[in-house]
Amino acid sequence: MREVLVMQELKRSVEQVVKGAFQAMGTFPAASISGLLFTITTMIRTQIEGVQADEFHLLFNSLHWAFAFGAIFGLMAATYVRGQQLETTRMSLANGVTGIVSLSSFLLLYFFGQTAPDANSSFNYLYLSEIANARMAMLLGVTFLAFVLFAARQKENQSLSRTIFMIQKSFFIALIYGMVLLAGTSAVAGAIQGLLYPAMSFKVYQHLGSIIGFVTFLIFLGSLPDFSQTQPDEKHQAAQEQSKFIQLLFSYILVPVTLALTIVLLLWTIRIIFQGVGNYFIRLSSIATSYAVVGIWLYIMVHEAQNKVAKLYRQVFPFATLIILAFEGWALIQQLMTYGMQTTEYYFMLVWLVAVVAMLLLVFKNRSAYASVLLLVMATMLFSVMPLVGYQSLPVRLQVQRFEKLLIQAQMFENNEIIPGSEAIEQPIREKMTVSAQYLARQEQDRLPVWFSIEPYDDESFKEVMGFAPIYPRQEDVAPLQNAITSVSRENQAIDIASFDWRVPLTYQDQKEGQGGTFEGNKGTYEIEWILSEKGNSVPKLTIKLNNQVILEESLKTFVEGLLAEYPPTTEQKESTTVATLEYPFSTDEIEGQLIFNHIEMQVDENNQPITYWIEIEGVYIREK
Repeated sequence: MREVLVMQELKRSVEQVVKGAFQAMGTFPAASISGLLFTITTMIRTQIEGVQADEFHLLFNSLHWAFAFGAIFGLMAATYVRGQQLETTRMSLANGVTGIVSLSSFLLLYFFGQTAPDANSSFNYLYLSEIANARMAMLLGVTFLAFVLFAARQKENQSLSRTIFMIQKSFFIALIYGMVLLAGTSAVAGAIQGLLYPAMSFKVYQHLGSIIGFVTFLIFLGSLPDFSQTQPDEKHQAAQEQSKFIQLLFSYILVPVTLALTIVLLLWTIRIIFQGVGNYFIRLSSIATSYAVVGIWLYIMVHEAQNKVAKLYRQVFPFATLIILAFEGWALIQQLMTYGMQTTEYYFMLVWLVAVVAMLLLVFKNRSAYASVLLLVMATMLFSVMPLVGYQSLPVRLQVQRFEKLLIQAQMFENNEIIPGSEAIEQPIREKMTVSAQYLARQEQDRLPVWFSIEPYDDESFKEVMGFAPIYPRQEDVAPLQNAITSVSRENQAIDIASFDWRVPLTYQDQKEGQGGTFEGNKGTYEIEWILSEKGNSVPKLTIKLNNQVILEESLKTFVEGLLAEYPPTTEQKESTTVATLEYPFSTDEIEGQLIFNHIEMQVDENNQPITYWIEIEGVYIREK
């Protein structure tokens, strides 16, 4: 009897989900139509993939962004109208505005967001610029956060906390149904392909994924409550309610984990007081940023929890985070003073500012703190992609000014031209120039001054313009180098083998360290063994046997010591030294020959650990006496 009741309840739940998905098309018509058009565009693009699809790359991307924006904007507009209890004509107006906004975004993207590939690109079709994609992504995010605000009946913390949880709950319900549908339909398609139609195209699975994605979106819309009710109805209240499992998950699992991370980060701040930033700034700054973002979300989720753990978290989190952010801000200032502003520092600064304001609002227990934080996040997202002050404008402009000052300081800039310098320039200055130049080289050409001509990802171009090879600073989160390296390579040229009878290639052998080779000579069978441990931390050794009798067994210790003396190890990053010959001669009563190398690299540990060897052998050349 109990099993029957469970099945009936499950059936009723599924029927409600399906019914809600169909009703969503009437409740959110503009969002549903935009989602359908997005799906159709995806299926058409899938069907004509390849060279033909590349020709319409710009068109498809513009349509995808426009329909995605229309879906979110339509959801936001309908939620606003229903929440304000406005008349039906206003709903029609909201749907019409959604269509106009979607069409306008498509036209703006297609005609003003396009960019052409440069001469070094592997493709030759127009595509959306990086900033166009970034602006659409931020616009979608801002529109969705506006939907969250409109979905909350009141802007007080309690209402917004419940609304955010309700939207998350609807999303995960839709996601679970979508995954089940995708797994089931894919299994059926796989059975058809395996048993009935082996030649079935993989595009069938892609089309199924597109359709189920649209169905999942409808299920999400259908899982949302009726925002037009004056008072929350039963569905609205049920959607906002946190189950016992969720309460336990938030209060007794996520909160203790976050509190533990709080202790770790506070201990880190104490370490900074006594030892400075140390070697782990970048890593810890990213952890602290993630901690602030996730911590704010968790704070909102446990807003109404009355257990002791949640109460402790709400009391401790804002103050602890402010302390952590204070030291992160100090470290950020040091980073900016040393290497200037780049994209990473730009976004970290924005996140840091939002987190600080959010913590202050929580400390003073502002009744509308959550709404204020969302509004601040929305404003910051828009700010980051605006002209002049966005992530593609402000860091580039500041970095150009910084680079020009460095050039002037090194007497390498005159009459709007870079004058090549040399290795004599102080290493810290060369490091700063390298960081600035490599960052600027990756930016769009129209944002750079006419005198900047360094190609991206091209060390030779950098050296030609600057007069010295790029030298990269050690990042703060990387331990200081304890190893110096000697790297020597043989010139790529022909080898004179007239005085030898055999060239013996060496190959790796099973159950033996190093490499080996054999050949038949006039005096019998020769076996050559090049012994080097897998870890490369022992001096290489050459052994030659004739008819199973050892005729040569030599360590290359003297040889490698000579290389280290001639080419001293260095911690600076530079290319391998090229030499005309790189060979080790040997001789016995029976034979004489040479071991010729393509490349030898030796890593010398400053703590007197064994030298590590990486050796590439071209071959062994031998002549019988």
